[in-house]
Amino acid sequence: MVVKKLFITLLFALSFVAVNAQDWYTPEAYSEQILGYVITQDGERIESKMFIHNPWAIASRISFAHPDIQKEGKKTKFKLYKAGTFPEYGFNGLKFVSKKLPSMGKAYLLVLIDGKASYYEYYEEVDRKREIVHYIGINGKLMPTNDIRLAKFKKGGAKLFADCKPVADKIANGEYTINDIETIIKEYNELKK
Repeated sequence: MVVKKLFITLLFALSFVAVNAQDWYTPEAYSEQILGYVITQDGERIESKMFIHNPWAIASRISFAHPDIQKEGKKTKFKLYKAGTFPEYGFNGLKFVSKKLPSMGKAYLLVLIDGKASYYEYYEEVDRKREIVHYIGINGKLMPTNDIRLAKFKKGGAKLFADCKPVADKIANGEYTINDIETIIKEYNELKK
């Protein structure tokens, strides 16, 4: 019994350390069922309980208590749904969307900025190494920002935002760098309304 308690405590502690960098992610969300929603392929919004795994797990799948699989008077039943099953889901004011990533299949990305240009956060795990990757979504393209070098951004960023001359010019003349990406996207969206 003591070993079991120690194991559970250790497991919880390791989970907490792994996600401590995520300010939206709390141990309470990890250990409890919370109310969330999914948007189905036909646009219907369904609200129900969700069980939130760590950010790296929810990038590829979600545990959702779909009302269609519940039986009255029984314990809540959760089903794992892989990325792409639902185009969108959310909880606690956060929105995740399913996107096909350039280097892999579909995944759920946290929406940081939504608009004609969007900014996403993705929790990637490769060979047990976890990292946060940011993506820009614009004009049907999805581009990881982690791979952009500052020198390349002047040319590539100006080209990416070329349909908005004021923003493209600020990037091309060095007024904006990749470190200003949130400001760039917000200005782009404001000017493209």
